Amino acid sequence: MAAPLVTLAMPCCDQDRYVADALDSLFAQTYTPLQIVVCDDASTDATYAVVAERVAAYDGPHEIEVRRNETRRGIETYNRLMDLARGEFVVIAHSDDVSLPHRVERLVEAWRRHGVSMVSSDAVIIDSNGVRLRPFADPGETYDVSLESISSKGWNKALLGATLVWRLRMRARGCTRCASESSGGPRSLAARGPSVQEALRANRS
Repeated sequence: MAAPLVTLAMPCCDQDRYVADALDSLFAQTYTPLQIVVCDDASTDATYAVVAERVAAYDGPHEIEVRRNETRRGIETYNRLMDLARGEFVVIAHSDDVSLPHRVERLVEAWRRHGVSMVSSDAVIIDSNGVRLRPFADPGETYDVSLESISSKGWNKALLGATLVWRLRMRARGCTRCASESSGGPRSLAARGPSVQEALRANRS
């Protein structure tokens, strides 16, 4: 079976110090076929210029699309990214964070192996210079990530928004089954699982 097209979507706004590293980490993804979509939210600094320069110089295998909002649209930028997405599976990146090269590949493996609608992973916290500070999730800790827990209690450290990825069709239909990357492999959100330990992205503190 051919590998499905995946969309890696990154909104950006006033992050000219970090956006080059963020974008280069998307270019370095090992997974193909991959559509990378970037939308600048009317940055007032050099963010868009940095993105345009990096994209113009890119000659790798991934498909790249760049858009720019004429006025600040905030959270609506995510809707624009979803409108541009053509992949079956959508991975979100942030313009001040760094995705490990195998991030998309590992998330897609989990998605396909378990037939789920949403997947998450751990992350590491880095400082402004990219120095690793600590894991995001508590080592050895377990988290209840059942659908019942999410609806009643909301967020926990196994559900870091920046690491959540989903099937594109969820935009219209909603989430029915989910999984999380852990030391023991992905898990369904139908039951309690082990702590999330595999860091697939670096988040700035």
